[in-house]
Amino acid sequence: MSQRVRLGALRLTALGLAILLWLFVTVERRGERPAEKVVEATVTYNPPPGMMILDPVEKVRVRLRGSDRAIRRINPFQIDVQVVVPASREGAVEVQLQPENVLMPAGLEVVSLEPNVLRLHVDQEVRRLLPV
Repeated sequence: MSQRVRLGALRLTALGLAILLWLFVTVERRGERPAEKVVEATVTYNPPPGMMILDPVEKVRVRLRGSDRAIRRINPFQIDVQVVVPASREGAVEVQLQPENVLMPAGLEVVSLEPNVLRLHVDQEVRRLLPV
């Protein structure tokens, strides 16, 4: 094999390795790029025993941030907002929503909640036996 052919083969090998390294680095960074998505999440209430929520808010808009890969994989059914109602008597109650109220897959963070305050009406649960 001549010197010229060997030098050409080494150059092609170096070029191939450089291209593979560039592809590896760009694919790794693509998964780490931050992205955001707004999801309509269902709200689950946990009222005190013997109390019930009248006209509850069913959905809350949650803005999530995470890697591009995690955001693409998110399913709206994986996001749930859990509200513990702190009322011990009936009447109007305001509940401030925090990121801690949101149940979601790992690797995501809550940017905002809309609405971030729920105005609820709590009433006492009554049970009666009625003739049929």
